[in-house]
Amino acid sequence: DLAARAGCPYELGRERDGLTQPMTLMFEIRGITAWEQQSAEQLYDAMAGAIAEHGLDMVLPIERCNYAPWIINTPAPGTADVQLTHVYRLNPLDPAALTAGTVACRQQAAQAVEVFRHLPGLEQVTLAHTAASLGVREARRVRGRYYLTLADLQAGCRFDDAVTSCAFGVDIHEPAPGAGVASGHHAQMKPYEIPYRCLLPAEHDGLLLAGRLISGSHEAHASYRVTGTAMALGQAAGLAAAWCAAEACQPAQVPGVRLRGALAERGARFLD
Repeated sequence: DLAARAGCPYELGRERDGLTQPMTLMFEIRGITAWEQQSAEQLYDAMAGAIAEHGLDMVLPIERCNYAPWIINTPAPGTADVQLTHVYRLNPLDPAALTAGTVACRQQAAQAVEVFRHLPGLEQVTLAHTAASLGVREARRVRGRYYLTLADLQAGCRFDDAVTSCAFGVDIHEPAPGAGVASGHHAQMKPYEIPYRCLLPAEHDGLLLAGRLISGSHEAHASYRVTGTAMALGQAAGLAAAWCAAEACQPAQVPGVRLRGALAERGARFLD
């Protein structure tokens, strides 16, 4: 929001139609007696079968895929977090859309629990609670002094001014199910590095980017958007900001090669 209001150029959604990845509200269930999940497809098929057999009031909010639904066990016995709910074609910058998405996902969570009760080992589950806020996978991506692309990931690019490495796959939850448009999910790639220049807005001083808003394409973002990489980018931005404060300079004046070395001294891992 700050970068956009400062006038920084940015992108939203994928290039062909501007759609972002769908949003998800995680929820927790209790009362599991026996459940071991082998794959998302396994649980999808079991839920689809229960809905059809018992005439249950639910339309699964995803297509059959390898990333959802998942029942994720927690350390607490009989308790799990569930990744299932999805809402599509909502603007992540619109508060009313976020509210509508939250309401829809809570309804999906309640319906899913009713379906679970028809599956072996889940007959006694109850809905413990839903997450406090809707999970947004993708919003603005601010244009920086380097623009990371899928080609960079596929080449396993390394950079002298790298601030972190990343090996997470290209994880694109289908933005428009049924539209017949390939999403690029699980595109081939190699471990790669992210340069400091992706944290520098292209046309503005006095500002550093960190997390999933850094400069990159929709496809590249689908890899680096995850928590571990965001934490590493936050450390890099924080160290660069401290450097600016100590030496009275702008972020673009921080030498990226030296920043990489300082991060390595603090435990950051790179591909070499």
